[in-house]
Amino acid sequence: MNIMVIAAHPDLNLSKASKVLIQELHKSNKHANILVRDLYLEYPTWQIDVEKEQRMLL
Repeated sequence: MNIMVIAAHPDLNLSKASKVLIQELHKSNKHANILVRDLYLEYPTWQIDVEKEQRMLL
């Protein structure tokens, strides 16, 4: 099973719950089937490439 987690927080360092979740998912290869995508890092100007994001979901 593959899982994509989409993080969309303007500043994950200021978040309590999201920050801990994302850090845990990045920690080890026990979560190798989980892809974490931070939309604020991917699209800092919010010009989201919809086609790319749709392909990523496939």
